[in-house]
Amino acid sequence: MKEKSEIFTNKHKKQSPASSMAKFFKTKGLNKTHVIIFYAYSDEYPHQVKHELSAGVEAGVILSKIFHQQEIFIYAPDKEKACLVAQEYKKHPCEKPLINLCDNENNIVYFLSKIQEGDSLLINGQGDPEAELIAGRDAESLIEILLEDLELSDKGLKNLDVDSCRMGLSFNYRQKLIAGLSTAFNCIITYTMLCSWGMSETNQPYRQWIKLNDNNRAEDADDFYSTDDLETYGIRIKESTASINPLLAEQQG
Repeated sequence: MKEKSEIFTNKHKKQSPASSMAKFFKTKGLNKTHVIIFYAYSDEYPHQVKHELSAGVEAGVILSKIFHQQEIFIYAPDKEKACLVAQEYKKHPCEKPLINLCDNENNIVYFLSKIQEGDSLLINGQGDPEAELIAGRDAESLIEILLEDLELSDKGLKNLDVDSCRMGLSFNYRQKLIAGLSTAFNCIITYTMLCSWGMSETNQPYRQWIKLNDNNRAEDADDFYSTDDLETYGIRIKESTASINPLLAEQQG
């Protein structure tokens, strides 16, 4: 497992109670979902880099539209991958700023300034349920990034929406996230099918989930599901962090 990226040397200064109250009354409103696109290290999945870049950038552009996010936040752990993402991003007609949370502490401060209690976080990255990895990271590494690098342990967030293909099929990964992130999120959401996105003919962004055709027959098309189908077909798994396995919690502590 790779070492955690050493991004910051100092923790952020805490706001005074008066400052916090002023911010609350100024920004109080509907809870939001914030989106971060995760990328693997440059030396990981070399045969999938092209797919990772195209899928990740498309996800960032579309998901930021769905959740009305004015920036595209990414977590690209090295300069080579960050440069490739920036080059791919230029191919899209999107003018939102691309902000790498691995670049410097100021980017993290800016990201955290967007978060209010009750908000949710959606993370996107290549899912590998068999190897139990998201963007090349095992559950322990992802937990470390979310709690330590991004300092999300005490923000009172509602859901962690794991928009990574078929990670709902990885029971161990799910359980480790539930145990390790119990101080940061109320619920962990994963999916049993491929996660995808698109734009309608009227230029409206949407999320969708795909069940691939396991047969090699051309007449057997892939099945596509919308948000309305998630519960009917058991695509979404939503698990509370309040009901964690005590043994797993002890291992994560």
